[in-house]
Amino acid sequence: MAKGTMDRTAADEAVVAFDNAARALDTRWNGRDYRSDRHGYADAEYRARRVEALECLRQHLRQSEQKAGVLAGCRQLPRWLTGVLELLVELSVPLPPADAADSDQVPSTSAEVSVRSLRVLLDLLVPDMPEPLISPNETGGLDFDWHSDDRKIMVGFTVDPDSEQVSAWGCFHGDQDLWSGTIEESKEKFERTMCALAAA
Repeated sequence: MAKGTMDRTAADEAVVAFDNAARALDTRWNGRDYRSDRHGYADAEYRARRVEALECLRQHLRQSEQKAGVLAGCRQLPRWLTGVLELLVELSVPLPPADAADSDQVPSTSAEVSVRSLRVLLDLLVPDMPEPLISPNETGGLDFDWHSDDRKIMVGFTVDPDSEQVSAWGCFHGDQDLWSGTIEESKEKFERTMCALAAA
């Protein structure tokens, strides 16, 4: 099989993975009145905006995969992916005008940042990887982190809208083993830390 065909197949699998999680999310939303603590929309309008945000993420993923190729971890999806996707949709829904004007509000996350985050997350998957803690930051980016109960093992990455590089950090035994760098130069350390965390 030609390399281009293999890459396209893996890219297609990434979109299929997203679509499977999206269908599970549709089922979760169906028949449930859901009011967001983050948004002041009426229920019907929020449901409509949530569907729009999900479709926007899907389209961005399709476009990025046509350009970028393989997502290494997309074949073995974690059970928490649907919950992560739901949170990314929640954070991608634009704030109502009154809230958007509030300087104390964390800005909504762009579809581009959410999709980049999904791509990094799927590319870094290791067996038994726990669910990440996801926090929006003040720049419109997303922080992903994991830690053991005693916080001796910690690892995370940040996707920011104003930087093409993804920063990563972690530690094995507290501050004495702290490391940081871009995800590209730190991928081996990230995976080693994540494997230690998954086994803890």
